[in-house]
Amino acid sequence: MNASIRSAEAADERDLLALLYEYEAALPTDLRHGLVDEIVLASMRKPPNATVLATIDADVIACGFLKHLDDSTAVIQRLYVRPHARGSGLGRALMEALIECARTAGYRRVVLDTQREALPEAYRLYEKLGFRECAPFMPVTYNDATFMELPLTQ
Repeated sequence: MNASIRSAEAADERDLLALLYEYEAALPTDLRHGLVDEIVLASMRKPPNATVLATIDADVIACGFLKHLDDSTAVIQRLYVRPHARGSGLGRALMEALIECARTAGYRRVVLDTQREALPEAYRLYEKLGFRECAPFMPVTYNDATFMELPLTQ
């Protein structure tokens, strides 16, 4: 699969919204939050937040978001790869791009939340990238939340 990884642009907004609605529809009901529009708009329009996506030809097939948490910490959110593209390395490529965005922005660590039991492939990817479990960095809003962090010190 020959995909291109790049930062999102304003012209990508409609495709990103469609991808995130697909993502949210695939989640268990207790994980749906109904804030897709706000997530996309906030990430794309409020630096130092960042949106990274993967495309094949003109089709957006994967995305991830980097959100400012505090002066030293960014949060990776909504990493999603369409089912037909899973196992191709796009998740790893997106994570690496988001981590690099965080480094470039001067953050000292990146955090994320996941579900170790429900999403074992994602959890293993995060571990391979150097993430380790940590204390919650936000209120727990769903069952079986697993919080992870990656220090970005050189």
